[in-house]
Amino acid sequence: PFHIGKEAHKCASIRIAAGLSPTALMATAAPRLSGVGDGPQPFVVVLTGGPSSGKSSALALLRDRLSARGFQVLTVPENATHFLTNSDGFQPEWAGQAAQAAMQRIFLNFQISQEEAFKSFAALHPSKPAVLLLDCCTLNSKVYVSDEQWVQVLRPPGQVTITEDELLARYDLVIHMVTSAFSGHYEWGPGSNNPGRYHTPEQAKEQDGRCLRVFQAHPQLRVVPHFPHFDEKIGKVVEFVNDALHVEGLAGKRSRRPCRVTSLESLELVVSRASTSASQVMTSFLDIALQHSVRRDAKLPSQTWLAQFRQHHLGNGLPGTSAKADSEGLAAESARGSFTGEMSSSTINYERRSEVRPAGGMADSYLTRKVISQ
Repeated sequence: PFHIGKEAHKCASIRIAAGLSPTALMATAAPRLSGVGDGPQPFVVVLTGGPSSGKSSALALLRDRLSARGFQVLTVPENATHFLTNSDGFQPEWAGQAAQAAMQRIFLNFQISQEEAFKSFAALHPSKPAVLLLDCCTLNSKVYVSDEQWVQVLRPPGQVTITEDELLARYDLVIHMVTSAFSGHYEWGPGSNNPGRYHTPEQAKEQDGRCLRVFQAHPQLRVVPHFPHFDEKIGKVVEFVNDALHVEGLAGKRSRRPCRVTSLESLELVVSRASTSASQVMTSFLDIALQHSVRRDAKLPSQTWLAQFRQHHLGNGLPGTSAKADSEGLAAESARGSFTGEMSSSTINYERRSEVRPAGGMADSYLTRKVISQ
């Protein structure tokens, strides 16, 4: 149901006419201009977790790095604060009553309206792929109410019924960041580094658990545990987004180490490990400057890759062929459809890549990547 990283929510309430479907509700909340927004929808990422989990820091870092990689990044504001800081706030007598469920439905309606409006705004810039980053979403209301109240939120009298599955389907990727309260690094209350935080460590753990349970049915839930060093935790968040968006260098420059194969037996030992993955990557450049290319990435069973490598090794290492130039050997193998020829695979991804070279040479170049739909 979810994956764990190895290393490791005062304006008038929105009134909805009974009988409108959730889809109609969303369209009514944020109508689109004719001819605008017909392109790809934004990729929507939700960051969730208990207090002191690092959501704000992760959101800021993702915004900066994605923007630098050519994405249009939109951060949707948290909705409850908009109401609670511009009104008399939550009233104690509402707790556990129908008024609390009604308040959470107002928050949910407002959140849907916000998200749809941001998607429409993103559609005004069709040339840049868009990413919506949220540290609060429609499901957050469930964290603060009982199961019985949540049913009232989803099915209020006189309003359209919304299902939990419909709400989960609004989001492409959910990243749960575990609170630091589990590790003893949690600070709260007066005299701490965050005096505005009022949850005790035990309350933070409890809220973290509720957040995780709320999103555990999402098919693309990723869980990031607390790390001794915060940079490692942020790195894991970035890694998950990088994997989902296929952005070269989002997590920083990759470290690649060339390895000289001196023993086929040693290579076989490495390939046989469960942690080893294999793929055949082929790049076709489209211009003389080697700035634009198409990349083919075929995922292969490790043993299939190894078998092809053996063929290549034997074809270039037999007596009488040792003097053959490497380039000639590879070309010959490619012509015969061997190691450098296209291997069959059930999982093949194609990407259009362009190297962006900032003017003046004052900044490092970087790659933009766009998956080519087959």
